[in-house]
Amino acid sequence: MGKTGAVRSYLEQKWHDLYRMAYAWSHDPQLASDITQEAVSRALKKAGQLHDEHAIGVWVYRILMNCWIDRYKADRHFEPLPETELHGNDSPVDDIEQQDLVTRVRQALSELSFEQRQIIALIDLEGFSYSQVAEILQVPMGTVMSRLCRARRQLKERLKEQSVMGRRSNNVRRIK
Repeated sequence: MGKTGAVRSYLEQKWHDLYRMAYAWSHDPQLASDITQEAVSRALKKAGQLHDEHAIGVWVYRILMNCWIDRYKADRHFEPLPETELHGNDSPVDDIEQQDLVTRVRQALSELSFEQRQIIALIDLEGFSYSQVAEILQVPMGTVMSRLCRARRQLKERLKEQSVMGRRSNNVRRIK
């Protein structure tokens, strides 16, 4: 198949995953689409530079990361997270609870630093191993592990804070 064919095949299979990662980093559908397009274009142009076809995923995500960094340096801004409707076979109450959970998690994630959002997205959303993430980010594996630990701890704290604040607003009593 050759390197170019392998890259093209991988990109066709992983387009949605690349977009989802870019969206997790940018929180902007248009920006995520632009970053994904740029990464795909660069990967196809540089397919001959791929040394190990078994590491194609790490190679492509590294290109995506570089595209994000380039765009981030150029723009240096983030848009608020858009609201997303959930659809399923659950009851309306379940849908509302699920939507509330998604909203709270998105809000908590948006309050994290870029490095923390990045590491959570790569490991928890995309399922990359620590060593793969270390390659993508070009940092030592220990750095990946410590960043992930701090990011998860911060996310947990943000969710707890939201929960406490939500309980306070629900505890308003009517006095006659």
